[in-house]
Amino acid sequence: MDSGKIILPYPMKEKNMNRRPSSKRIQPDFINSVEGFTLVELLVVVIIIGILAAISLPSYLSLTASAKQSEARQTMASILRAQNLWIDRNSSLDYPTSLDQLALGVVKGSTLEDKTSSSVYEYKIGNGTDSMSSEANPKFFTLKAYAGGIRSFSNSSNLVTWYSAVCESDSAGVTPVALVVSGSGATSTLDCAANFHRITVSGK
Repeated sequence: MDSGKIILPYPMKEKNMNRRPSSKRIQPDFINSVEGFTLVELLVVVIIIGILAAISLPSYLSLTASAKQSEARQTMASILRAQNLWIDRNSSLDYPTSLDQLALGVVKGSTLEDKTSSSVYEYKIGNGTDSMSSEANPKFFTLKAYAGGIRSFSNSSNLVTWYSAVCESDSAGVTPVALVVSGSGATSTLDCAANFHRITVSGK
């Protein structure tokens, strides 16, 4: 045995200084543990959204319909006031047959020439021997209809009294129905037709 030679128990490996570092990245454990939604969970979410929509949609439609119907109420009230004013200023029974004669026009008309129609209602007036009428016919089945009128009644002393009223339909999707005369003689007055209720009434 050569005592001048050192023998190592394991051979030494030379380090490769030119070796590139590994491109493998260590990802956190929570990334590999993320799972997607199951079909049942998605169905539950869709059902909940559908229930919320079913609850809120009728309220939304009711609010939008009420806003549109307010236009008809205001216009019918304006027509009623204009008809009463016509009676004050004109002794003739030649009642007006158009909104132009009453110096009225629907602001939201589809054209400048069309002053009797808005985007949601069509308006019309008429007259009789001792009466004038008005109506607001909805363009959509979700809106209510309106009918108005003004009429003179004479009592036993030949005192003439004018009564006027505007009626609203009880439900949507109907056409206006003319007002009817209720009572007789001195107790006569204007009343709403069937399935209509009064919203404005005045005695002149």
